[in-house]
Amino acid sequence: MKIIEHFYPHELDLKQSQECRLIGNNITLVHDFLSGIWESPAIELSNGFREAIFSWDIEISELSSYNVEIYCSKNGENWSEPIFLGCRNRNEPDRILKSEDIHLDTDILISEDLTKYIKFKITLFREKNTSSPIIKSITASFSDEIFIPGKYFEDNGTFECLDLNVPFFSQFKEPEPMNRHICSATTAVMAMNYLGIPAKVHDTACKVYDPYYDMYGIWWRTAAVLCDNELKTWTGYFSGWDEVLNKLKNHIPVPACIRYKKGELDNAPREFTEGHVVLITGFNQDGGIICRDSAAILGSGIIVYNREQFNHVWFENAGGIGYFINKTNNFFPKL
Repeated sequence: MKIIEHFYPHELDLKQSQECRLIGNNITLVHDFLSGIWESPAIELSNGFREAIFSWDIEISELSSYNVEIYCSKNGENWSEPIFLGCRNRNEPDRILKSEDIHLDTDILISEDLTKYIKFKITLFREKNTSSPIIKSITASFSDEIFIPGKYFEDNGTFECLDLNVPFFSQFKEPEPMNRHICSATTAVMAMNYLGIPAKVHDTACKVYDPYYDMYGIWWRTAAVLCDNELKTWTGYFSGWDEVLNKLKNHIPVPACIRYKKGELDNAPREFTEGHVVLITGFNQDGGIICRDSAAILGSGIIVYNREQFNHVWFENAGGIGYFINKTNNFFPKL
C-alpha cells in the first residue's frame, strides 16, 4: 500500500524549545537566535513504511539555511541515529545516511523491516539581522514494500481527450554539461510558466542543484523550489490515471519520472534512460499520453506516447513517481 501523509507543525504535540517557537501555524527561530533545533514528537504511522520519499515546504532567504534529519523506530522505543535527508544553502560534509537496517538512497529512505514510528529533526540557521527560515510542512509518501521494477500495473482505462496549453522548453538549449541532467528542473519550469510564473530553466537548474551528490534531479529539491514559488508541491507515488486526470481537469500538468530500455518507448527523444522526467499534459482521442518532453531538441516538444508503453515505463519501471503540484487561486493557467 502506498499513502501520502502531511505533517504540519501546529497539528503536532509540540514542546517549545529555547531557540524555536510556533508562530501561527509555522516554526521559526526565536528573535536573536542565529540557529536552533526543532524536533517533532514521536509520530506513529498508520501503516508504517519500507520505502519513503520526503518533501518539505520550508521558506528561506539567501542568508538562511536548514538541515532536515529523521529518526526511525520499529517499536517507538529503540530509535535510529538521525538520518540526514537534505539541506539548503549549506554543504554538510558530516551526514549519517545509514543507521542499522535503514538507509537513504539519495532521496528515497529504505527500511529493511517495517518502520512504524518517526521523529523529525530540523536545524535552522540565519545570519545576524536577517529573517528566520520558516517550517511550514513536511510531506511523506510511504510504501509498505520496497519497489522492484517490473511489477504489473493494471490500467483501468481512465482518460478524457484534452491537452493543456503548456509552453515547451528544451533542456538542450542550456549550456553543456548541465543540459544533459536538468530534465526535472526544465519540466518544473514548463509547469510554472503554464501557471503564470515566469521561471527560467538556467536559474531553476542552479537552485535545484545538489553539490553533495552533484545532481540536478533530487526529488525534494525540485519540490522545494516549486514551493518557493507558492506552488505547494510534494513528491509521491501516483496510483493510476484517475489521479492524473483529476490534476489535468484542474489545469495542473503532472511531472512523471520514467525509466526505459532501448525499444521500450516509441517516439522518445532518448533511446534509453535510467531516470527522466516528462510533463504529462493530456490524452489524445485514443487515450494516448500527451507529454512535453524536455529532451526534445527541435519542434514543439509535444510527444504522444503509446499508453501501454507509458504504463510500463512509468508505473512498472519507476513506480509511478511524480510531483503533485497544487496551485492557489492566485494562479491563472494559459488556457
